[in-house]
Amino acid sequence: MKINSIQRYGRILGVWCLGILCFSIILISQPSVSYSLTPSEVPNPQEVYGGWVTDMANVLSNETEDRLNQMIFELEEKNGTEIAVVTVPETGSYPSPKAFTTALFNHWGIGKQGQDNGLLFLTSVGDRRVEIETGYGIERVLPDARVGRIIDNHVVPYLRNDNFNDGILAGTQALIQAVEYHVFDASLQPPIDIPNLVWFLTGSAGLLSCTFYNLASREAQKPILVKPGDYQRITTFDPSETGAYTYVRLGIFCVLFALTAIPVLWMLYRTPQLAPFSGVALIAILFIILVGKAYKKAYKTILVSMTTINQPTTINQPTTINQAIGSAIGSMVLTTMVFIVSITMVLPMVVIFSIHFFGWLIYYQESWIGIIKSGIIITSLISLIGCFTISSQLIEWRFKKNKNQRSFRPVYNTDSQVFLEPLETAELQPLLTDHEQVAAKLGNVSFEAWWSPEVGALSRDTIYLKAYVNKPSHSECPIGKELTVTSTSQTVVSPTQYSTGLLRITYQCECCNYNTKTDHTIPSLSSSSSSGGSSGSSGGSFGGGSSSGGSFGGGSSGGGGAGSDF
Repeated sequence: MKINSIQRYGRILGVWCLGILCFSIILISQPSVSYSLTPSEVPNPQEVYGGWVTDMANVLSNETEDRLNQMIFELEEKNGTEIAVVTVPETGSYPSPKAFTTALFNHWGIGKQGQDNGLLFLTSVGDRRVEIETGYGIERVLPDARVGRIIDNHVVPYLRNDNFNDGILAGTQALIQAVEYHVFDASLQPPIDIPNLVWFLTGSAGLLSCTFYNLASREAQKPILVKPGDYQRITTFDPSETGAYTYVRLGIFCVLFALTAIPVLWMLYRTPQLAPFSGVALIAILFIILVGKAYKKAYKTILVSMTTINQPTTINQPTTINQAIGSAIGSMVLTTMVFIVSITMVLPMVVIFSIHFFGWLIYYQESWIGIIKSGIIITSLISLIGCFTISSQLIEWRFKKNKNQRSFRPVYNTDSQVFLEPLETAELQPLLTDHEQVAAKLGNVSFEAWWSPEVGALSRDTIYLKAYVNKPSHSECPIGKELTVTSTSQTVVSPTQYSTGLLRITYQCECCNYNTKTDHTIPSLSSSSSSGGSSGSSGGSFGGGSSSGGSFGGGSSGGGGAGSDF
């Protein structure tokens, strides 16, 4: 009997232990129940103690909380911005920490009502996630890209090492620097008066422009001393005009900087998201001026060539009138097409690139001072482009005495100190060699000359001749030493995969009988193939939420801001 009882009790005990073991296994295999937290359960620091920090996760020291409260209180006094700093153990009851942050923001109503200038800086320790939510009014000052940069540069490096004190403190300081100089309420004045800065830059640039303009006038009045019979050939830029052009460009740079600083910096001060468009508008205007100037110059050259068709020439191989007219008409059509394409296709590309560049330059700054620096960079770039575009026009309008002359400085005889007058085109034409006349008619070289009766009779030996080499379409003739040689190519032997080919280039002068040919080897054919692929990326954004009452100012958010894991 005793043995049977012991066996029965043993079996019962075994079954009981097995049941406990199975129940333990079932409990272990079940997922843990997440910590449930709702926005209404997060203590509102404004209601609890009139502060700005709620540390539910107990990761902040008392010193850090005091410093955060002091900085946010000073910011709120300065321009009304409200920042709430919250740490929670985790946000398991919501789909994501971002959704919890948006709901908490709108539940408390962070920011002043009607201004929506609130910020919520939330750290979820269990989720290893940091989120910064922005109110509607803050989004124009702190777009999502800039918030993301603040998180990546100032917060995440500390939180990855569980240094919550320094990370949250550094992130809050960066947020304050980004918004502290922005005015949300007209009754609150910022400590730095940005309009005064604009007027200071404008006035300083105006004074400098006057100084540079006077220096340019002095340079333009300095005489060029030459000897009769001198000949100067300029292939790039006339060194005698460097000083005047330099001062004119510096002066125009200052004027454009002053004019550009007004719309760009004022837009940055009032509506930062529209500031790039003010710069883009100026870029578009400068582009139109530049294209119009090139079109005007090309059209003028074509008209001049048409008016000289019936003039006598000494060219050995003259172009017929019909060919000249056809060439001029073709050039006009081509120039007009280039002008239309530049305005309708190239200009939109310039505008789009400018918007992206200026937007990147502005919105990726982390502080208001950085935005001002970006505005000055934008202003300087626009002014730099414009000074080269407008300087030649100003030189022609202010200093040039003869519309057919490029050089604007007065020319004097170095021996007798006699002033030399610029020659008209009709007077200069007979003094040029045949090759020089052909090079001028082809548009490769422009000639200018100065002469005075006191020097002697009008001849090649009594004039000062200057030749400006334009963008040549011909090479130089070894006989006449001018750009009058054209080239034509002909494939004599076509290449194959097994043998090379032969290319013959013929050089023929448009003025004389110079003719030469050169042969060049064409490499054998080879087959090649290439392939490529492309990849794309897509992204999305989360936003939404409703507004409810709270002890903050009554602001609301639509989901703007950024977040990051740590």
